[in-house]
Amino acid sequence: MFFKEIRLFNNLNELIKLFGGMEDFYLLDSGSSELPRGRFSYCGLYPDFTVFQKGKRLLLTKSGKSEELEGNIFSFLKKSIQNKKAGPFPFNGGFIGYFTYDYGYYVENFKKIGSKKSEPEILDVKLNYYSEILVYDHLDNKFYYLSENQKSKYLELIKERVGASFKSDDIKSKPTLKSSFTRESYREAILKTKKYISQGDIYQANISQRFSSKPHIILY
Repeated sequence: MFFKEIRLFNNLNELIKLFGGMEDFYLLDSGSSELPRGRFSYCGLYPDFTVFQKGKRLLLTKSGKSEELEGNIFSFLKKSIQNKKAGPFPFNGGFIGYFTYDYGYYVENFKKIGSKKSEPEILDVKLNYYSEILVYDHLDNKFYYLSENQKSKYLELIKERVGASFKSDDIKSKPTLKSSFTRESYREAILKTKKYISQGDIYQANISQRFSSKPHIILY
């Protein structure tokens, strides 16, 4: 494993403004530099490959090519990281992505209740593998580049983008968020829930709404 300090950014906000709008960018932000695991934030882009699961189909995409895999996502993950070596930071690269709540229906054997029409058409699992990451040390205000190997195109791409005639304040477009509720329907749901509570049918409920934007970015 290879890592070194880089001096391309003055703070984390500069990096986010430059790369935050790019596809497959991620940020694992820490909230407290006083705690050992809260000292560092991690971010990156350009994943090595992506593994998807929709229903029982498991797919791997790498270098623009896709192939269907056998087995389940957990066996694939175990095999992929079983030889991964420890590094200098609490997180040293690996899989970043999500498992939807609905994926639980494939893990546990229980009946699904609810309308499928109201659900967004998203994958049950999407995980990107990052062998190269940027690490920000909140305590020392330093950035580090870390890679599983020294042959990197990732760092060069970052340097090219930083060195290009690109101003961070040029990013003016903001995503338009759409709620799964209207204001009135959300109010009605709350009033109905309060009625159920007063009648003793339930004692608590979580009335949540889903926000979405294009492309398929789902925020809960």
